[in-house]
Amino acid sequence: MGADKYVATFRAVYEAEDEVEAMLIADTIEQNGKRDLEEEEGDTLDVTQVMAFKDAKNITPQETLFALRKARNVLIRVRFKDCYLLAQELDKVIHYMSHNMEPNEAYAPPYDYGNFLEIAHGILKNGKDPMD
Repeated sequence: MGADKYVATFRAVYEAEDEVEAMLIADTIEQNGKRDLEEEEGDTLDVTQVMAFKDAKNITPQETLFALRKARNVLIRVRFKDCYLLAQELDKVIHYMSHNMEPNEAYAPPYDYGNFLEIAHGILKNGKDPMD
């Protein structure tokens, strides 16, 4: 029986002259981190987002929804009951938040649990993340 897989989240805060230098620094951190991993065993390290720290407090609603969807999918993938239940609750927040952002909608339609089941089934049974 093989070793369990783990996911670690890192946050690096650093100074850069501009976005290009910020990306260069992030890529360097990523490459340095990969030295401690066994890529042939499926270990990975990826930079998922680089943004100016001053912009972090001005995240758009669309960026918030994107982050919530990614978090929901990771929680499902973890395969712990409590994480699955949390993912379902997060999916409800995503549903209502996405509908409340629409200026033409007076109210959000009822939450559709079936949609969550499709997402969870795709992730757990087919290994298919709907965000990929």
